[in-house]
Amino acid sequence: MGIKRWFLGGLALVVAGLLGGPIAQADNNDLSNAISSAPQGLPLNDYFKLGTFNTSTGGGNSAKVIDSNRGDGTQLVQLTDTTNEVGTIWTADNYRLNLNKNATASMWLYFGYRTSSAGDGMAFVLQNDARGVDAIAKTTSGTVGDGETLGGLGC
Repeated sequence: MGIKRWFLGGLALVVAGLLGGPIAQADNNDLSNAISSAPQGLPLNDYFKLGTFNTSTGGGNSAKVIDSNRGDGTQLVQLTDTTNEVGTIWTADNYRLNLNKNATASMWLYFGYRTSSAGDGMAFVLQNDARGVDAIAKTTSGTVGDGETLGGLGC
């Protein structure tokens, strides 16, 4: 009987600790830490171009190139940073992949600190759209939606 009581008491304490204990929280300091810990990369402005489009509510491409603060020229792409945004970045024409030759591409991805209410996602896209850097998913009425669409990081 004593062991059973200790076990149930311990179990109650564990459950109380899980339900009533402090909840781990993160903030934008986490983004700063991610930026400062990014691995070495490229200066992106020469290799990539931001997509040019307007969304249905008049917003444009939310993507931006930011410096990593590494001191070696490494830059990063931030596709979105708040709700209802769409961001795209495409390879510049003179750096397009030649699919007839072997190539290696690598990326370091940071999806943020939110455990809920996070973004819709992102995709790596290979495209041959005649619109080039203006390529973006559109509704049947021809507009680009704000959020809940496919932003892209592609070639």
